[in-house]
Amino acid sequence: MLEGRTYAPLLHARLAEMRALRELPTNTKNAIFPVIKIRPWLSAKTLAKVFDVIREAVDDRAYGLDLDASRNIENSNKQAYQEFSQLFDPLDGYSKYYACVALSNNIIPVLRLSPMHLQLERQIDHIETLDRGVVIRVATQEPGQFLDIASYCLARSIRNVLFVFDCGWRTDVLTQSATCAGLLESLMDISEHFEVVVAGSSFPQSFSGLGKKFDIPVAERLLFQEVRRSVNRGSLTYGDWGSTRPPTAPVPMKNIPRIDIARGLNWTSWRSIDGETYEDVADRVIKDAEWDGNIGVWGEYMIQSTAEGLDPAVRSPAMAAAVRVNIHMHIQANYDNPKGLAVQDEPVGDDL
Repeated sequence: MLEGRTYAPLLHARLAEMRALRELPTNTKNAIFPVIKIRPWLSAKTLAKVFDVIREAVDDRAYGLDLDASRNIENSNKQAYQEFSQLFDPLDGYSKYYACVALSNNIIPVLRLSPMHLQLERQIDHIETLDRGVVIRVATQEPGQFLDIASYCLARSIRNVLFVFDCGWRTDVLTQSATCAGLLESLMDISEHFEVVVAGSSFPQSFSGLGKKFDIPVAERLLFQEVRRSVNRGSLTYGDWGSTRPPTAPVPMKNIPRIDIARGLNWTSWRSIDGETYEDVADRVIKDAEWDGNIGVWGEYMIQSTAEGLDPAVRSPAMAAAVRVNIHMHIQANYDNPKGLAVQDEPVGDDL
């Protein structure tokens, strides 16, 4: 399924992540396989809008279609949420979900893993009919029946089975390496021919008290390297959450402007002090000795434009996050291919 792709970002269909994905260079988009948790798109009347947004971001490239359970509002009177809630219906092996997947040839199903309503045989029937393969997303803290699922996929000769071992969101995600490696070893004992992604997120929740400039380690890259060393067999691909955190309910709070840039093993953050605006912070970024700005991706362009007081510019947390996620995904996709980092003659997009 991955077919030479170097990176599998696990994303949510949120404003920042979809914009960051949309603005990636063509060669980088060709090198990634995103797994996207969908939700109704903002104030859209129907669920179809989220697929329009994803299509703008990925074109006809393949992606895994996951569901954001935090937005499954069963009693909502809004049509988009009613349509979304139907995708969680386990009737006939989640037939409504698989019918949704079938609407576009580039959508890869993500096996529904409800422990009460797995209906594995019927789900595999749907997957076999689609003949696109399947993503099996395993939470390392609650791995469930993944070994039984692996054995059944082999027995049914299902092609292109991708296991995504998701270590979740936690700042100490590196501590999950031994658990993740143990699960992988069990899977490899069944077959070494499954494709495997190792992923997680360590991007922090709070930045207070860290100063006006600070570094944050990309612990999920270290996690992958540690698991790779421990499990010296099979096909493993790096994944992460694209430098994001799980969705949370909005909390009223003062916005303190912050701009982040990404590197292979760390993020560097510049945070507002003494009432600095995004323009002020961006100006500090481009004047910093650590600023390069020569990769040529959209995120860098946005920081430069903001510092110069031009449009488009970073004016909100969502845009600042889109900038970081865009740079992060580009660098992680090209982590083992330094020649692919610099973008040549690639147009950039407009404002959010």
